[in-house]
Order: sequence, then structure tokens, then C-alpha cells
Amino acid sequence: MDRIEAHFEEMYALFSSEEFLLRRGVSTEVPFFICHYDPKEQVEADNVVKLLHEKLNANGVKTLRIDLYELMIEKMRESDDLDWTLENESMVNHDNLLTDLRAQLNVKSEIAPAIADKIKADENRLVLVTGIGACYPIFEAHELLTNLSNIIKDIPLVLFFPGEYVQTPGSGASLHLFGRKEGRGYYRAFDVETFLKMNNSVHAAI
Repeated sequence: MDRIEAHFEEMYALFSSEEFLLRRGVSTEVPFFICHYDPKEQVEADNVVKLLHEKLNANGVKTLRIDLYELMIEKMRESDDLDWTLENESMVNHDNLLTDLRAQLNVKSEIAPAIADKIKADENRLVLVTGIGACYPIFEAHELLTNLSNIIKDIPLVLFFPGEYVQTPGSGASLHLFGRKEGRGYYRAFDVETFLKMNNSVHAAI
């Protein structure tokens, strides 16, 4: 998506619509959506998500915003690993540290259940997820979505993704974090940009 800030009002209109919130048109699929943007626009993207979260809640759409990086730090504090990691990071072998962090912050056993708990804690109708870029290489988007698909099926979840979501007829779809040539296969999510175009076409026809 080019210039994510320019699409704020369109995204608000889409995310606040009953058709989107009730998953019409995707009810038989996992209600996951990818909002991809140029990694150079990270600051702008963070601001857009903040404003969307505020405006949606202010207008009666109960929306949960999850920053994956903040969640990662929260989990490390809970297990008393954060201080040790910060103090010893420069002295520990990088590969060993990464292995330890991947074990501590396992997506299946730690991150995905923590997200599910936050969603269940309140009657949210929409989830906005940010911070996936800051979690690399501890875990990636396709791992997160694969594990969340087993526990989140009733409300739309929008993952804001710094990179490209490439959908190729006949060969599936892939997530390219930071625009890397090599992507990670994930075919079950819908492209927000496609839904914006559909939504605009409907409004133009009215």
C-alpha cells in the first residue's frame, strides 16, 4: 500500500463497517487481514494505527490494539528474563541468545495464547496488531498467524506489515518482510488493499 496515511479515512470506513466486523464474504475463512506498507513509512504507520484505534473506540467499535514488541517485553518481564538479557546481550553468543529468546517467546506456547487472553478479557470486535518488524528474527508473521488461526475465529484481526503481501494466482501468497526477495508462504489472510478497492467501488456505485 502506497502512502499509508493517505488511506486513513478509507481504512476507518472499512474497519467500522458492519459488513467487515461481521466478516461477511469471509465467514468461512479465518478473518485475518494484512495491511502492508512501505517499511520506510513505519512512523506514519504507527501514527495511523494509533489514530484508528482511538477513532474506532470513540465511535463505539470496541477495538484492541496489540504491539507485538511491547507484548514480547511484557512476557520477558513476567519471566524475569528482561534484565538479564539486557545486561548480558553483548557478552553472549548471538546465535545462542537468539535460540534462547525463541524458546522464551515461543509463538505457539507464549505469544499466541497471550494475544487470545487479551482479546477475551474484553468484548472486542476488532484487533489491530503492530510491531511484527521489531520481533524479527525471534518470530515472523506467518508463524504468528498460523498459530492464531487455531484460537481466533470470531473477530477480524488486522496485521500491519512492513513489507509486501504478494498474491500470485496459481502459486499462493507470501509475506516479504522489509521487502525482502525471499518471502514466507501464508495464503489464508486477506489483503486490506483489495478490500479498500472493493469498498470504494461499492460507494462509488451508490
